[in-house]
Amino acid sequence: MLKQVSTVVEYRDLSMYRSFIYMWQKEGFYGFFKGNGVNVVRIAPFTAFEFFFYDMYKTTLFGGQTASNFSKLMCGGLTGMTASFLTYPLDLIRTLLSIDVGKKGEGKIVESPTILGTGRQVVRNHGFLGLYKGLLSTLFVSNPPRLTLLPGHYAVRRVQNGFL
Repeated sequence: MLKQVSTVVEYRDLSMYRSFIYMWQKEGFYGFFKGNGVNVVRIAPFTAFEFFFYDMYKTTLFGGQTASNFSKLMCGGLTGMTASFLTYPLDLIRTLLSIDVGKKGEGKIVESPTILGTGRQVVRNHGFLGLYKGLLSTLFVSNPPRLTLLPGHYAVRRVQNGFL
């Protein structure tokens, strides 16, 4: 991720191996796991939202059990967009924490940024809507696989239940 972000100049011309060495020297063990805590906090509600909204959309918009395969694909798409929208602030915070290059190796004691502190900083600098900066591109990139994820999950469960 650090090599993809143009604002992180410390990693720009380094190979992957040299990037790992640099990260270890500058940020220590913590540098390899920045943003992972937010990802853990984000994934549980994201998955819960997926299952909840898939069933809700299928039941309320597309006739429940009689929904066609196309309707189920539409439910998957709507579900992915809804879950992404609801958890996007955590996704943005994860990205910001991941690309924050610490200054541990420079003799300073710098406090590691936190989830809440990073969220407050975004709201302070960009307002509440700043938490949704980049949402549209995320929906375009991450939603196509979501079209088939839950319909596929339920199809496999139906086949599995037929064999058990």
